[in-house]
Amino acid sequence: RMRGKRLPQIDRVEVYIIEEAQPRWLAFLNAEHDLIDRVPEEFANLAAPAGELAPHLQKRRVQLDRTNEFDLTFAYFGMEHPLVGGYTAEKVALRRAIALAVDPDEWIRALYYGQAIVAQSTVPPGAYGFDPEVAGPLAEYNPAKAKALLDVYGYVDRDGDGYREAPDGSKLVLEMATTPDSQGKKQDELWRKHMDRVGLRIEFNKKQWPEHLRASRAGKLMMWSLGWIAGDPDADTFYTILYGPNKGQSNQSRFDLPQWNALYEKAKLLPDSPERDRLYREMDKLFFAYAPMRPIAHRVVTGLAHPWVIGYRRNPVTREFWKYLDIDESVLPAQHVRAGRAAAAPAR
Repeated sequence: RMRGKRLPQIDRVEVYIIEEAQPRWLAFLNAEHDLIDRVPEEFANLAAPAGELAPHLQKRRVQLDRTNEFDLTFAYFGMEHPLVGGYTAEKVALRRAIALAVDPDEWIRALYYGQAIVAQSTVPPGAYGFDPEVAGPLAEYNPAKAKALLDVYGYVDRDGDGYREAPDGSKLVLEMATTPDSQGKKQDELWRKHMDRVGLRIEFNKKQWPEHLRASRAGKLMMWSLGWIAGDPDADTFYTILYGPNKGQSNQSRFDLPQWNALYEKAKLLPDSPERDRLYREMDKLFFAYAPMRPIAHRVVTGLAHPWVIGYRRNPVTREFWKYLDIDESVLPAQHVRAGRAAAAPAR
C-alpha cells in the first residue's frame, strides 16, 4: 500500500504537549486533534470498554488501535545501598519479602485503571525470547509468606510499635522515591498499604522525575518505581537493565552478578534460538533468586484516530509513525479544510 509513496506523506505534523489527562482527552473528543496515540489510562475504559470501541465513538467512525506495549514497570532496589542492597541471605530475604508484599493486581487497578497485565519477569509477551511458561516467583503476591521470611531472617518487631527492626536491632525504614503529583500520591498510598501489611515502615523521597533519574544513575536511591520501554521487539533490551557494566545507564538497580553477566554476554552473541532461550532461563533463575527488582506490569495502550486520518496503526516499537499518516480531505470537516488543517496529535 505504501510502495512508491513519498515519506512523509503530509507536509506538517503538529504535536501538542498536554500534561493533564482530562484536557488531553477532551481535546480529542472535540476534534481539536486528529488522533490521540495514548489515551490516558483513566479514560481508556470509556473509549474502549472491554477492549471494544465505545458506541458513541463508533457512531463518529473513530478508529481504535490497542497494543500490548513492549515495556516493563518495576520497582528496583539499590543493590549498593546498605539497607536493601547486597547479596547475602538476609538482604535477599528482605527484598523478596518486599516483593511478596506488593499486590500487582491492585497496582494495575489503582494506577493503570486495568490497562496492564501482571509481569512475570522482565520480558513482555510478544518479544523474541519471551517464554509463556515462566511464572516468576517475584510476581507472586503472598503477605503471609513475606512475614514468615522476615521472621526467619530476624526482621522482627522488637519494641511493639507494629514495625519491624533490622536483624541487628537497628531501626528499619524503607525509602521509596516518588513524585509530588497525583500519580505519585497514589503510589505512596499503595506502597504504605502494602508495606504496613507485613510490618515494614516506609517513607517517601519526593522530587521531580528528572531529579530522581540523576540520583538513580549515581546510585543514590534506595528504591524507585519506574518503567522501561523497548526500541525493538527483542528480549535483549529487557536484560540490559540487569547487566552489571550498564550501571549508571540502563541498570538502575546496579545489580552486578558475575555469573549473570557471563550468561548475558554469551546470549548477546546469539540470534533468537533455543540456545539463547536456554541461557535466558538460566539468567531468569539468578534474577529470581537475588531479587534486585520487583517486576510489576506490562501496559496496554489505546490509540484513537478520527475517520479522516489514513494509515494510523499503533506499533509498540515504532516512535516516528507520523511519516506514514495521511489526511483524507473528503472526510475532513469543512472548518478544518478552510483552516488548512495539519495532522495534529496530543502528547503527554
